[in-house]
Amino acid sequence: PIPFWLSWLLFWLILFIMDLYFSLETLDHSHFTELGVTLFCASLCISVSVCAQIMSHLYQDIEPFIAADNHELEHWFYKKIQFIYQGKWPIISGICFAAVAEFSVGQVIDSFSQGSVFLVYFRTSYRLLGFFLLGLSIWSLINVMLFPSQLLRFKFKLHMSNLSGVGIQALGNAFFRMSLSTILCFIILVFTILVSPLSGSLVVLIWVGLGSILIFCFFLLPQIGIHQIMAVEKKQQVIAFSRHLEAALSMSLKDPTSENMQRLKDMFELQTYLKNLNDWPFNIGAFWQLISALLIPLLLVILQIIFKV
Repeated sequence: PIPFWLSWLLFWLILFIMDLYFSLETLDHSHFTELGVTLFCASLCISVSVCAQIMSHLYQDIEPFIAADNHELEHWFYKKIQFIYQGKWPIISGICFAAVAEFSVGQVIDSFSQGSVFLVYFRTSYRLLGFFLLGLSIWSLINVMLFPSQLLRFKFKLHMSNLSGVGIQALGNAFFRMSLSTILCFIILVFTILVSPLSGSLVVLIWVGLGSILIFCFFLLPQIGIHQIMAVEKKQQVIAFSRHLEAALSMSLKDPTSENMQRLKDMFELQTYLKNLNDWPFNIGAFWQLISALLIPLLLVILQIIFKV
């Protein structure tokens, strides 16, 4: 029994060592590209496992703040997790993506094996495995993106503590952590491309660009869904409080004593506080950190292509 991340890392490093051994007699170039590919595949496996763990632990954070039958909510939640990470659809997605990726860049990658038939087949086998895992992870990313908007089918309880990082805002924190783990995989892939013979390929740039868009959407789209939930909750809080404000205003008009006027003043201050509550589950600093982490590697790839042309 070893940590899951270490088991994935050892598995892909063993494949790299085998690749290194088989190619020593036929290739004379450095193996930074092969090392980067195996590290990317390892990070991909680790990221999917981390995201699955974050999602499965999310139930205990959101359950107290959803006004629904516990058995119904739990059944829906874990059925959704199984749909994202288990069953036939992730496998079908992985197979389809592997076929498309192999068709688009497979022959170009094989050309760097210098005619060694065994090495071509060996690299093709673990490259297809990597493409399959990448397709599986894309399936999970897309479905996890839709998760917050699907939560809108349930009614949420009014609770002020969701603004301190628990409850609904815990969804925003979870998606930000999952985005960071996905970005780490993306950075490893980009730097692998930069040191590989494929650094000047337009096809590779297109793939990198699509990956950047997907990761950005993985962060932003769920946050929009969470924002919709928080905005509805905030509106309900303001409407519920307005009744108390109207009562205080009516009392002050009928009997304008200092006590009633002070109470009315406090009510207006509390109304202002409610209206100014943040209904987005992330701050601007986190948003710009994510943008920077995505744009810098992408710009490096673009500059590499421009200078090679």
